[in-house]
Parts: sequence; structure tokens; C-alpha cells
Amino acid sequence: MAAPIEIEKQVVMVGYGGSGKTCLLHRSFSNTFVEQYIPTVFEDTRICRIINNKKISLLILDTAGQDDYGRMVEINLSDADCVVFCYAVNSRDSFEAVTSRYYDLLPNKPDQIKFLIGCKIDTREEGEVVSTQEGIELAKKIGAKFFSETSSKNGNNCKEIFDEIFNIYGKSDIKLKKDKKKRSFMEKFFGYCGCGK
Repeated sequence: MAAPIEIEKQVVMVGYGGSGKTCLLHRSFSNTFVEQYIPTVFEDTRICRIINNKKISLLILDTAGQDDYGRMVEINLSDADCVVFCYAVNSRDSFEAVTSRYYDLLPNKPDQIKFLIGCKIDTREEGEVVSTQEGIELAKKIGAKFFSETSSKNGNNCKEIFDEIFNIYGKSDIKLKKDKKKRSFMEKFFGYCGCGK
């Protein structure tokens, strides 16, 4: 069998501080949940899978949701192959920030894939703020290829998001090209990779 074709893609997670981005990653890849909110400045990780004789490496960047780091977010979005917009269903502000704060930062890249994820659906028991239908409509508005609602607290639909990203790049009919090695913000400017590789 021929050696797998190597494909490297950069996935950038964006969303308001406290929207659930980091908890989503922790639940997806380490099956853990941290109740306490700790603001993220910058985190990255690499995940690899072999699908259809393609070795797919995702560099996943978890960006800060605070205003002070807007420039860092914009720089990472410029290189993103896939953007995962996150909002919390119990926060109208985080939902509206998808379009008012982040969408306009996207570069003009027709092949850039967009996901929209509603986080914290377990909080709907406390009173729904953003409905599923509103999420579906926003996904259509921004041209998202995939929409889902998740709960990092109980694990609902978390792992499936990244399964879908891998499946998209693992499809046999996807256009293949030799990508430059994807580097995170830290790697570009400091020669440092937060994932230790």
C-alpha cells in the first residue's frame, strides 16, 4: 500500500470569552470538563488521523475571546482552513458577536470551511436564550457547512464536530494540494509550538 498522503489543515476556534470553546476542546479530546471559567489567552494542539489513505493533521487553535486579543485572532483567521464559530445558547451577546465581532475578520478565502456551534445546551433547563432555529438561520447566513449544539458538561455532540472536520478533509474527492506546514501564532512569531512538537 502506498504511503498516506499528508494533509495539514489549520482549525481556528473563535467566540466570546466564556462561550464554551475551551471546554468543548477538553471534552472532545481528553473527555474532561472544567466547571471553573479560566480565560484563554492562546492554546494550540495537533490531532492526527488516517482516513482514506490520507494522513490528516489538524492544528487546532483556541483563541482568546477578550477584546485585548482581537489582533491575534485576526492573524490566525487569515491562515485558517476551517473556522469554528462558538457561542453559548444562554448568552445573546455571544451569539450576536459571531457576526458583529468575528465574521468580518474573515479573509476572502472561498475554500475556507465554516462551522457554527451552539455550546452549553444543558443550560436551557434554566431558560432558553438562543433557540435552535436561530442557530440554524445564522448558520445559513454565514455560509456554515456544519451546525450543531453541544454540551461539554454532559458530552453531547462534542466529539462529532471534529469527526466531521476530519471526514471533510478525508473525502476521496477533496481537492488535494501541497500545503505549507501550518504554524500557530506562537510558532510564527516566537518559534514556539504550545503543543510541544
